[in-house]
Amino acid sequence: MLPMLKKARQFKALNRQQQITFVQAWFMLGWMRAAILLTSFKRLSSPMAHHREVPVAKTLNPEAQAEAAAIGKVVAM
Repeated sequence: MLPMLKKARQFKALNRQQQITFVQAWFMLGWMRAAILLTSFKRLSSPMAHHREVPVAKTLNPEAQAEAAAIGKVVAM
């Protein structure tokens, strides 16, 4: 029970936007996990076939970098 309380406290300590991002990421990760478990890899990877080239990396402005870092932090939780 203690780990669950710790997670609940961590979630409560987030600001509103981080909580929303966390919930969105939680559902999307669950949805993708279910898709991976229930569908063949070939079927899942076929829509991504047109992404074979490695795109040139763009430099992000500081605002976009901060947003990406915040999303990464929430997803890592």
